[in-house]
Amino acid sequence: MLDQVIFLEKNKNTLLQKNNYLIAVSGGVDSMVLLHLCKIANLQIQVAHVNYTLRGLESDADASLVENYCTSNNIIFYKKVIDTNTFMQNHKLGLQEAARNIRYAFFDEIIKDSNTQTLTAHHANDNIETVLLHIARGTGFNGLSGIPYINKNIIRPLLHFTKQQINAYALQNNIAFRQDASNAKNIYARNAIRNLLIPTWLEINSNFEHSMLQNITVWNQANNVYKKHVAQMLQKLLIAKNGTYGIPIKLLLKQGNIGVWLYEILQQFQFTTSETLEVEKLLFAENGKFISSKTHRIIKDNNFLIISPIGNTESKFIIIDNLQTITKFEHGNLQFTQITQPKNLETTNNICYVNSSELQLPLILRSAKTGDYFYPLGLAKKKKISKFFIDNKLTQIQKENVWVLESNKKIVWVIGLRLDDRFKVKANTEQVIKIEFQVQNG
Repeated sequence: MLDQVIFLEKNKNTLLQKNNYLIAVSGGVDSMVLLHLCKIANLQIQVAHVNYTLRGLESDADASLVENYCTSNNIIFYKKVIDTNTFMQNHKLGLQEAARNIRYAFFDEIIKDSNTQTLTAHHANDNIETVLLHIARGTGFNGLSGIPYINKNIIRPLLHFTKQQINAYALQNNIAFRQDASNAKNIYARNAIRNLLIPTWLEINSNFEHSMLQNITVWNQANNVYKKHVAQMLQKLLIAKNGTYGIPIKLLLKQGNIGVWLYEILQQFQFTTSETLEVEKLLFAENGKFISSKTHRIIKDNNFLIISPIGNTESKFIIIDNLQTITKFEHGNLQFTQITQPKNLETTNNICYVNSSELQLPLILRSAKTGDYFYPLGLAKKKKISKFFIDNKLTQIQKENVWVLESNKKIVWVIGLRLDDRFKVKANTEQVIKIEFQVQNG
């Protein structure tokens, strides 16, 4: 059963406040029922409608229905008309994702910094469909927990009610609404679940929808307990440093249930379920092996799995034409100091001394690239940087983060690693430049 009293009782902790509410109304039965219930409850409401222009005159008729209702009831009405097909092409998105991005951006544009909250008409059957969709695609506890009743600035007041209850309420109260013919087409995964899968389950168990809603409630409660434990454990299993993350392999193996822990860690780095299964193999792979997601790469590095963003592979460079200033780049700073009486020059990985007479401005500070070579300090012959990396057992991430300092097309310093022999300070060198690499903290 659905009526005004039950609607307000189910939502008393959210809707019975003095907030303003922006209702997302498509013109379909769900959103028109939500609009009607909020109006008769005397809530402070405004309405937003998106015309995606996907169904021609049908789309226009949806917009007219909602606008006429708002005009007749003195409700502030916002409308957005957009060529969704062009938006999809420009942003390389599928229809469902494009439409979602469009409408939520529109809602945010209306609300901005006000205390208005957005109400959407998601209902119990939407919740069931969402969970089944997650199961089909692969999911963890979060996916089994369904649609949240409140998500940041969005409230879903009809989430407690089934589609059957909403349809019955619309019929009893003569609420006008529009039917979207595309909902009957099974070309979208959600429609196929709604029109094909759920009816099959109902044949097996006529109480299937009720059972699923009970399951979702239990899974949601279990997820709350689970998340608390996971959050505590991830503080030990995921170590952040300088924009990368490390997973200590021995500690991970000690926990057991490796797949669960990897799933919880890697989903935040855009790894799919199948990619996460492949990552398990890295635990016992040789150093340097890696798996990539759309945004990150995870590499086996001795006793750790190292996660780092996939960066721009194009060479980056900075021109240095003044040695009096500190040069900043993404890994820290380079500071140049002139030394007139070179004595007792102590070098470290981050400090080198070069013969000033060999330097020619401008210098170029850039990331190392394929084909680079230099003369490592102490060697009389040149060596490719790639071979130097191998000899020094650098991981893939370390290789990608190496920068070099160049003078007149010659590498002066592989920063933090080795000076070029051609620029070393000799016994008769009179002018010396000290170069210090100040590592960026983080």
